[in-house]
Amino acid sequence: MVKGWDEIVEDSGWVFSKAGCVYAASRIVIPMFDENHNPVIDAETPGLIKLRTEDCYYWNEDHSIYGTKSSDVMIIEAGSEEEDGSFENFRKSILENKLKVWMVRLAPILVYRGSHKDAKEIVLNLEHPYVAPTLDGKPINYKLPWTVKSPFMESEYKSGVFSAQFIMRN
Repeated sequence: MVKGWDEIVEDSGWVFSKAGCVYAASRIVIPMFDENHNPVIDAETPGLIKLRTEDCYYWNEDHSIYGTKSSDVMIIEAGSEEEDGSFENFRKSILENKLKVWMVRLAPILVYRGSHKDAKEIVLNLEHPYVAPTLDGKPINYKLPWTVKSPFMESEYKSGVFSAQFIMRN
């Protein structure tokens, strides 16, 4: 078992983790390419491309999860027994939530809205890597002294500390 987690389930490219009554879902986003290095179009959703669900990540010796390249994008979503009921319900809501990826030239544009009813949409445009990702249409602040600063996450540059805040609403 991975240190700190009671249960780990790998499914459809997602890694689901449970510790007590809190849950996490992680996904390394890697577009699928055919043998000619062309993006594979999703037949069920024309215009979107398929994502790899296997060989997208690896575990290192301290049981941390990593992408296959340093440029890989990771999505992390959190939940709890209070919000989602069971771990199975949490997993089901994540798997039913559509992760949209388009290819523009050879760079993906990723659009994702979390599975919770108040989740905000995040857009990451890798065609223009110098354009900040947006959260609910507003750019995420990457200016020093911050590595990232948004309503939910922040990390001061070179601090080695990453803080995430989860707001519980009744």
